[in-house]
Amino acid sequence: YLNQGSETVSTSATITGDLRPAGEPFTQAAAYLTRESRSAVPPGSTGSVTGSCGVPSGASFFALTTYTHKASTRTEVRDGTTVVFQSTDWSNPGDAPWGTPPHHVFTGNLGYTCEYNNPTNAPVTFGDGEGDEACMVIAYFFPATGNVMCVNGTVLP
Repeated sequence: YLNQGSETVSTSATITGDLRPAGEPFTQAAAYLTRESRSAVPPGSTGSVTGSCGVPSGASFFALTTYTHKASTRTEVRDGTTVVFQSTDWSNPGDAPWGTPPHHVFTGNLGYTCEYNNPTNAPVTFGDGEGDEACMVIAYFFPATGNVMCVNGTVLP
C-alpha cells in the first residue's frame, strides 16, 4: 500500500491456502520482479523508460501486474513485441488474466515500458520518496527453483 497523505492508514491482508500433507509432491512457484532505475523525467515534461528481461525457459506465468507512482500515465508489458498487459491507472493497475490454465508462457523476452507526466518544477527520478518514480513488473511463475530479479534489463544471478 502507498499512503499518499500524512495521516496513518490501517490496512490488512488475508492470505488463504491449503496445507499439503508432508511428502506430497508439489510444483514450486516463485516471484519474477523487474526494477528499472534509469527513469528521469525533466520538469514540466513527459518521458518514458523501456526495458527487456529474459524469462526462465518453459515457465508458466499465472499472475502479473505493474508498480509505479503517481507521475505514471501508462504501463505496458510485452511478450517479445506482443502487448500482454497494459494499464493507465498507477494506483490500481489491475493484473493479467492468467490465474487459471492456460497460463502464459513467454515466447520472447519480457519487455516493459512506463510512461510519465511530470507537471512539477523538479525532475522526477527513480526512488521511493515524495516526487520519485518507479517502474516495476511483479509476476509469479512455475515451475521455479527460486525468485528471479531483473534490474535495468539484466537478470541477476
